[in-house]
Amino acid sequence: MTNTEYGSALIRAFEHPFLHSLQRDDFIWNLSNTHLLESYLFTLDGDPNQGLVREVIAKFREEIQPNLHKFTRCIIHGDFNDDNILVQEVAAGSEQQQQQQGPKSAEGAPRHRVSGIVDLNSMMFGYHVYDLAMAIMYMMVESGEAMEAGGHVLAGYESVQALTEDERRAVYFLVACRFCQSLVMARYTILRYPQNADYLLITARTGWVKLRELWTRGLEDMQRLWSDVAARYRN
Repeated sequence: MTNTEYGSALIRAFEHPFLHSLQRDDFIWNLSNTHLLESYLFTLDGDPNQGLVREVIAKFREEIQPNLHKFTRCIIHGDFNDDNILVQEVAAGSEQQQQQQGPKSAEGAPRHRVSGIVDLNSMMFGYHVYDLAMAIMYMMVESGEAMEAGGHVLAGYESVQALTEDERRAVYFLVACRFCQSLVMARYTILRYPQNADYLLITARTGWVKLRELWTRGLEDMQRLWSDVAARYRN
């Protein structure tokens, strides 16, 4: 059993008297609560993006809410973005590189490994697929080839944790939901703390454009693209 597999098994079996505190059913950043964004849509009055968010929320109600019982439930990080993932460079030919699990990079063997995860303020009971969707969304924000980013993340994720067909279908919609959470809540927070606007608008600088392209391309097109990208790691 690899360290990753051992860690996954520990998380699945983890019990603690205060686990109930991680339920967080009313937490606005819980992807299960995407529909709660409706209370914040006033921040987009007069903005054409408001209609886009309404479309995503409608699909959340149709595609995600009725199928939550089909997803693998567990404790999740809850804010799996690039700022919260620590990586360490792995020297070529080192023992660490030889032992590293997962798909190889396009240039050959992996050159970095995940060495830690920080910021556990959003930890909660949720579903494996939530952390995956969050990671894809934030990689899309950072990537110059945003639409392909999901394929790279999926390749790594499924080298350790296989998705069910229901979860695989849900990823696309959940990525869109996370975009909406980030973009809408940033707009709301700016109203309360305008002095932090520069920081809060980091995602918005490219996020709306990338969300609209993701949504316009649609489920089947994006699934096909991500599958093609992930397949490169198997060849």
